[in-house]
Amino acid sequence: MKTKMGRPKLPKNEAKGELFAVRVAKPDAEAIHSAIKRSGIAKPEWLRNALLKAANVT
Repeated sequence: MKTKMGRPKLPKNEAKGELFAVRVAKPDAEAIHSAIKRSGIAKPEWLRNALLKAANVT
């Protein structure tokens, strides 16, 4: 049997965090991509900030 490549999976209690998957309408996606590009910051950071702001955490 062939050995697997890459890093072995971490146990669930050691995972970095939680993954959110969201589906948005095309016009919304275009507006979001445009805002991310204008901000000059990385997409994950922008999305994280937007979600936290909406949750009133920041």
